[in-house]
Amino acid sequence: MSCSTMINAGIDMFMLPGYRGIRGVQEYIEEVKISIKNNTISIARLDDMVTRILAVKMSMGLTQQLKG
Repeated sequence: MSCSTMINAGIDMFMLPGYRGIRGVQEYIEEVKISIKNNTISIARLDDMVTRILAVKMSMGLTQQLKG
């Protein structure tokens, strides 16, 4: 299953397996970039993902370090 299919199905965050290391992260980022260019994932959906992830982190106080 492609990451664009999973993102459009409502998955906001991926937990990539550690054994794939940085290469797995780079592959995921490239696939998302390609999917956005091909309009398989919309910018609105990407914004929704980021907004929901940051909302949870903020509610848990995990962004306090960013404020200074």
